[in-house]
Amino acid sequence: MSTKQALLPAHHVPRTK
Repeated sequence: MSTKQALLPAHHVPRTK
């Protein structure tokens, strides 16, 4: 679960920018 949460925000950061 910790790994999935770390990937979710990481992919959302570049997408929003």
